[in-house]
Amino acid sequence: MDKQANRKEKTVDEFGRILIPKSIRKQFDLKPGDTLCYEVDADRIILRRPVEKCIFCDSSDSVQTVMGRPICAACKEKLKTE
Repeated sequence: MDKQANRKEKTVDEFGRILIPKSIRKQFDLKPGDTLCYEVDADRIILRRPVEKCIFCDSSDSVQTVMGRPICAACKEKLKTE
């Protein structure tokens, strides 16, 4: 795929913000109040959804929120037996 065909320009406003176009917000199901993480890689800024990680083992597999805390299925099972 030609990367130039996907390249669009946006202007940064006086507060340092850019608008994510509606078509992209819809494609990624972004809603007001959603959180995005960013990372800088050489000359690029990459936006991603935050990855939930288990508070015990740092795994991101099968993570659920239990009592307001992220916990993976394996640690949840371990807690049941202890």
